[in-house]
Amino acid sequence: MTVVRRADLAVTPWKNGLGRKADIAEGDGWFVGLAWLDRDAAFSDFPGTDRTCVLLEGGGFTLEVEGRAPLVYRDPGTAHSFPGDVPTRCVLAAGPCVVVNVMTRRGDLEHRVEVTGTLPGDGWAVVLRGGLRPVAGDEGVSPEAGPGDVVALPHQGVASPDLLVVAVRAPFRTQV
Repeated sequence: MTVVRRADLAVTPWKNGLGRKADIAEGDGWFVGLAWLDRDAAFSDFPGTDRTCVLLEGGGFTLEVEGRAPLVYRDPGTAHSFPGDVPTRCVLAAGPCVVVNVMTRRGDLEHRVEVTGTLPGDGWAVVLRGGLRPVAGDEGVSPEAGPGDVVALPHQGVASPDLLVVAVRAPFRTQV
């Protein structure tokens, strides 16, 4: 089990400089990472991109996506998809939040994000609640994963009974 602790991720400014982010994985036309929503702010513009955000922690927020109904994030695990190239503004409900942020190039790639109590066979999982521990006899090799930590899949760990993760599978080629 490959675990990346949230505390070990390099934090950098958003493209527009109005927030912070940490890259988990990326490639040509796709990105998986965390974003800190510290204040009400416009999201960066990503032309030709589809985007999904999942609330990882915090008191919630609303995304005002131009031309669409507001997307409300009330509880951890709330997920919404929206175009990354439409003006979007984040309005916090009760203080700072952290989100899982996934983007893929529209028309070529796609992604799948789900909040689940089981781990898929590939991709990444960001622990929302509970944790994973090493398989017996593997304690010195694989670290434990807790809330906010990222697990590269497939995994060899044992899940706690209350495990809840944001499972991310990207990129996939768009089916025509």
